Amino acid sequence: MTRSKRQYGSGCLLKRGRGWAIRWREMEIAPDGTRRRVQRYEALGEVTRKQASDTLAQRMAVGGSGSQPTRSRVVFRTLAAEWLAHVLPMYKHSTQKNHRHILEKHLLPRFGDKEMTEITRQEVQAYVAHLVSNGYAPRTTDHIHDVLSAVLRTAVKWGHLQDNPAREVDLPAQVNVRPKWALTIAQATALLAELPLGANDGGTGTDVRTSTRRALCLSLARLRRSWSEPDRA
Repeated sequence: MTRSKRQYGSGCLLKRGRGWAIRWREMEIAPDGTRRRVQRYEALGEVTRKQASDTLAQRMAVGGSGSQPTRSRVVFRTLAAEWLAHVLPMYKHSTQKNHRHILEKHLLPRFGDKEMTEITRQEVQAYVAHLVSNGYAPRTTDHIHDVLSAVLRTAVKWGHLQDNPAREVDLPAQVNVRPKWALTIAQATALLAELPLGANDGGTGTDVRTSTRRALCLSLARLRRSWSEPDRA
């Protein structure tokens, strides 16, 4: 019985000695952002024809057979360099410095040589667990995760990923290192009683009585002084 010819674009089974190999095409995104169809080849060894056919179907499903690429061969290091050059400058200067430090110290050593499609949600979750187990504070872990998510979010926008794998990752609970506290009424009354005459001009009394922020109190004090000074014009 004559076997039916495989449809174009559905891959190819190749007999190699006592085993099989497969060949297929898939759409990918090149490092420069261009899209192209490339041919893949994989030797499977001594497997049955059915096993080879099933493996080919799996590769085709991962690589995609339509016009939209589902695989990017770009490594994290390459995309991170593009992110540093074109996206990070949109942040304020202090944030740029902090994000660049996190990227170079933490993220590039971990993800630098991985292809973007290899960075899965499970991989990101494992990295978060690694940070926690190595004693990083919850706030530091959260900052590192934020920078990673920012880079991967850009990868989604540029078509290298279909979804941001840093989303919906479990993070450690935030803990206040310095618990907030406030003076009791008795403590505030005692403090005001000990203040020298005229200390309220600096805004201390207003600060204690109303819990107003210190900078605002000082601004109000300066404004009162300017009103009380005679006009020198």
